[in-house]
Amino acid sequence: MIPYILILLLLCLGLFYELYLPSARQDMISFQHRAVYFFLVSVVALMTGFRDMIGGYDVYIYAWFFDEIPAIDSLFPWSAGDPSVYFRFEPGYLLLNSVIKFFCADAYFYFFTVALLTYFLIGKAFRRYPFFVFAFFLFFAKFFIVGFVYTRQFIAMGIVWWSLRFLEENRKNVFLVFLLLATTIHYSAFVVFPMYFLANRRFSGKFLGIVFVVALVLGVSPFIKWAMASVNHFLMLDKLDGYAEAAQDSFHIPYFIETSLVVAGVLYYRKRIYADKKYIVLLNMLVLYSVFSYLTLRDAGVIRFIWYYFIGYAVLVPVMLFRFVRYKELILLFVLIYFSFVYFRNVIVRDDGNFIPYKAVFMDTHREDKFR
Repeated sequence: MIPYILILLLLCLGLFYELYLPSARQDMISFQHRAVYFFLVSVVALMTGFRDMIGGYDVYIYAWFFDEIPAIDSLFPWSAGDPSVYFRFEPGYLLLNSVIKFFCADAYFYFFTVALLTYFLIGKAFRRYPFFVFAFFLFFAKFFIVGFVYTRQFIAMGIVWWSLRFLEENRKNVFLVFLLLATTIHYSAFVVFPMYFLANRRFSGKFLGIVFVVALVLGVSPFIKWAMASVNHFLMLDKLDGYAEAAQDSFHIPYFIETSLVVAGVLYYRKRIYADKKYIVLLNMLVLYSVFSYLTLRDAGVIRFIWYYFIGYAVLVPVMLFRFVRYKELILLFVLIYFSFVYFRNVIVRDDGNFIPYKAVFMDTHREDKFR
């Protein structure tokens, strides 16, 4: 448990360092600011990459797949291996595994390489906005542990977030190319496709209010379960059917409160955020994140599809807090406590505590794993 505590404290220190930098509030980035951020992202990436098969059942499946896939110089013709293995995951993910295996056939090297790649893309994505340490802290608190498990989706998220720059520059076709690339890593990335049409739209407060209310009403109903079952009926995607089966029986009250606070911020500060061109795409992503959050209030199984929109949340919450809110110190304290709770809950509760204790590949200690 100690490594998990230490890395959270390290991120908190980095956050306080950034918040008391006058340059950060003026969108000016110093060398020290960049160096601190690079250090924090590197530590998180290394702790993820050096983990010793921590991440539940999925990690062992990914390791098995990597062992079965030939290196890129032996991949074709497919008769070189078991053809059924090639269709286990998306084609882009297969090629990524095959390329990595060309350099080293050890599964630990694969997890290390993928961690560096993922955090490089995510780190670069946040780096383009003010308060990027704060944004990365929010991402870390929600997804650090989750990132041990959902390897493919996190690579796809990194590609999508890094390529948002092209939407902001109105180079939509370039963005679409990278979105398709992300989809070949994990098909769920296609959930971001609506941004191709909505990227630079400015929505009225009345319109957004109606959309949020409708999403909330649908979210408290079995709508998502029905929708996922219908999609699976026509597309015959067993994974979607499985996600739909994971519906919750009760209303997720803490998740509702968090989303509602974000929605209130969106509606109240909409005009001021839209006034800055670099935030239009992110605000619309935050809108969709909030809409999908309401829609999934009773369905934990499909909630992972909205993670692609979390970058709008991570970037704009700090902006709203430090640009528009008066009593920011009190709210900051609440944010730190809440997200620290979210972080520790992931560490302790996920897979019934199977992530504890942390063990790196170079640590000579024994670790029980119920999935081993």
